[in-house]
Amino acid sequence: MSFMAHIRILKRLLEVYGRGRIAISIDEIKERVRVPRDVLLHYLKELERRGIVQVNDDELFILVPSVELAYHAISMGADIEEVALYLNWRDFERFTAMCLMENGYEVIEHLIFKSERRRYEVDVIGLRRPWAIVVDCKHWTMMRGSRSSKLKRAIVDHRRRTEALARCLPRLRKRLGITRWHEVILIPVLVTLYQEGVMLFEGVPLVPICGLNEFLQEFQGIAESIFLKKVPLNTLI
Repeated sequence: MSFMAHIRILKRLLEVYGRGRIAISIDEIKERVRVPRDVLLHYLKELERRGIVQVNDDELFILVPSVELAYHAISMGADIEEVALYLNWRDFERFTAMCLMENGYEVIEHLIFKSERRRYEVDVIGLRRPWAIVVDCKHWTMMRGSRSSKLKRAIVDHRRRTEALARCLPRLRKRLGITRWHEVILIPVLVTLYQEGVMLFEGVPLVPICGLNEFLQEFQGIAESIFLKKVPLNTLI
């Protein structure tokens, strides 16, 4: 079976899952990907051995969450941006967290805290000493017109959210698992479906999901241009 046929199968499974279904007939997949039935069954059996699906007679059952299915598709060579379009906003956050983990970060999702009597929530935090990547996930595609203005407001809000988190680090050290760190460098990042490369707005990186891995590997090279909050912890009790 061709590489593209593999990808079409996985995309079809993502589409099915996104519609709230976990089962699909073999014939339905065959019609969509247009490959011989025996070749299709051979590949589906491979997915079954990996614990991704279960094949019962003429029906296939999806066994893993959509975000794991998406990650498998990308590992097979699917375009990360196209795959992310099949995810809802909650899955998109989890997908972002998995990207951070793949790059060696400890991850905390949906951190809720209070600062100066105001409640804040951070979608995802990636921790790898001394860095804390503070991520706000926006499952948006187009940036024109009102959406562009909305995005700029979101960036400003996220910068303030990161500043509030920096103020709260003394009492959050245990929750974040950074009690042995001497310093934390917080970086606010917005991750979106935006198709262009990394952009900066008021020092906050706007990173397309397709460029997140590259950003995580190279952001230190542009650290002078990024808004950072350095918090020494050795003096915080």
